[in-house]
Amino acid sequence: METDSTPQVAAAAPATEAPIQVEAGQLAQDQSADTETTTAQSNDDDGAPTEATPATQADCSSGAATGSALTPANPMSKSQQKKLKRKQQWEDTRDDRKRKRKEKRLVKQAEKRAKKSEEGSETTSKPKQHTLVPVSLIFDCDFENLMTENELISLSSQVTRSYASNRAATNATRIYISSWGGKMRTRYETLLMSQHKRWNNTFFLEEDFQEAGRQASAAMRGAGGGELIDVLKVAQAAGPQDTNTYKQEDLVYLTSDSPHTLTHLEPYTSYVIGGIVDKNREKGLCYRRAEERGIRTAKLPIGEYMVMASRQVLTTNQVVEIMLSWLETGDWGTAFSSVIPKRKGGQLKGDKSEQSGVSEKGEAEEVQEGDEAGEEEAEKERGEDDEAEIGAETADTPMTEPSADETATAAA
Repeated sequence: METDSTPQVAAAAPATEAPIQVEAGQLAQDQSADTETTTAQSNDDDGAPTEATPATQADCSSGAATGSALTPANPMSKSQQKKLKRKQQWEDTRDDRKRKRKEKRLVKQAEKRAKKSEEGSETTSKPKQHTLVPVSLIFDCDFENLMTENELISLSSQVTRSYASNRAATNATRIYISSWGGKMRTRYETLLMSQHKRWNNTFFLEEDFQEAGRQASAAMRGAGGGELIDVLKVAQAAGPQDTNTYKQEDLVYLTSDSPHTLTHLEPYTSYVIGGIVDKNREKGLCYRRAEERGIRTAKLPIGEYMVMASRQVLTTNQVVEIMLSWLETGDWGTAFSSVIPKRKGGQLKGDKSEQSGVSEKGEAEEVQEGDEAGEEEAEKERGEDDEAEIGAETADTPMTEPSADETATAAA
């Protein structure tokens, strides 16, 4: 049995090797058929060309895929990578920076409180007390067709600043804007975002100044009409300054062309200020307007208290500031000197520097024309800033930016 099995194994071996050899030969032929040789010449160190080793399609495909995976389509530069890293670090430390700022703020507040305590002062200041008085100011804004675009912007700024002054005054009045409409209204409702609708003790009427006077009279004589402060009590005892008979006894149109001069402000009376910026093109306009309607007129007593080196025409907001100052002090001289700008060369009569002010009058008049040339543009820029600033500060009791004065005054 053993001798018979051995030859069978030996005989079987060749039978199994034959197919393997055939398969190996076939594989070699297939690989040879599929192989594509690529010849690439390159320079060696001596400059002699050399042949590149053959590469199969599979090798090329594999290399391309590998290169694509390793190299991005748009690789970042080192500078970009550094910027990205810094940005990430900035974001990672955001909470830490916020915490440090808060700690620093708390330390400063504590130091401030400690300093006040050492000085014996209170930690908080009492808010300024304001008193509403039975006097009203009316802006007659029925002159839009007589003003340029820049002049309308200037008037808008002056109204805004007038409100700001009244809001900050110790003794405040009611303010009425009559003949409210046109471009000025559009400006307030669009560019200034209707913040004027939140102004305290300020009312906007489409009707004329006479109707505003009637509404003001009813408000001043009604409940909460205002406190009769000392200067108004004295004025009330003095009686009316103009004994002529008028249609509206409690309405006075302020104009420098009036033959009557104010000596004091009367309680329960409204004073009309012409809302016009025209550089004196329309002389006597406000006076004629009042006379035609049978309304009292008066002018501020500038000549009685001041020596001016230039014209005496004041802006709308300056008139308001002067009247508010009089309500606080009862003194016209103090009111004028605190409001009229020094560039106009104004000096109180009897002041030691009065003589020098008069001697410089000629020089001031020479430069006046040049000053006025740039005044309109400057007023426009200041006015827009005033309105914006006041608007920002009136979040609690609103208003009105944006010329550089309509952003820079306080108000609400």
